[in-house]
Amino acid sequence: MQDTVTKRQFPAKIGPCRPCYAGRTEVADTSLEFDTGTKARLDAAAGIADYWVVDLASRTVIVFRDPRGGRYETRSTFRDHATIGPLALPTARLLPADLFPA
Repeated sequence: MQDTVTKRQFPAKIGPCRPCYAGRTEVADTSLEFDTGTKARLDAAAGIADYWVVDLASRTVIVFRDPRGGRYETRSTFRDHATIGPLALPTARLLPADLFPA
């Protein structure tokens, strides 16, 4: 499975800056510790604002936000019918239950 990264450029009037990566999602079957540890730290250091890990074993979505100093300040776990919305598209909604067969 490939990673999906959303890339946005800031308007030129703000001045020169690096691209902003709005979000990324990982699917963890056997890699949960690596995805929520090493990969989360790398993504936070890269400034990825919204990092999601779909944990197949627990049928949850773990959302990391607020990257600062090479780590995420916020880690939230969503399950069943808890609504999640990506930062890059605030009107979109996802229910973790929709990701897993009944």
